[in-house]
Amino acid sequence: MALVKNFLDCPEALPQIAGWIHNEFWHDKPGHSTESMLARIRKGQRDSLPIGLAVFEDALSLGTVSLIDADLDERPDLFPWLAALYVDPAGRSRGLGRMLVESCVREAGRCGFPALYLHTKIPSFYERLGWRVHSKVRSSDAVIMTTETTS
Repeated sequence: MALVKNFLDCPEALPQIAGWIHNEFWHDKPGHSTESMLARIRKGQRDSLPIGLAVFEDALSLGTVSLIDADLDERPDLFPWLAALYVDPAGRSRGLGRMLVESCVREAGRCGFPALYLHTKIPSFYERLGWRVHSKVRSSDAVIMTTETTS
């Protein structure tokens, strides 16, 4: 059975999670490394941003998602953001991505945020989870999506 945990509750998994996030989203950005990502995600909180979540099965970390204050420089007016959703290939097609997204939405609601945003080039995944397109990203072919939060 899969279980979602806050980063604060699984410090032993953070080096692996930092590697995933760096390799998937930050590898082409100068000045960033797995070590700098590890330092960044170790600043995660429980009741305020940033909040990092990981999904586990049988003590094995299989994915991650973050709730952060900003994720798109061109839209500083939108707040907060779901970011860095990643599921390890060994955990894909088993509903773990959905579980992470739904957990992030609940965390945003628990923290008092009425809406949550993300940007993606694959909106169909999020549309199946009830998200809707908010606007286009001016600097790429991605879209900004939003959903109401739940507590």
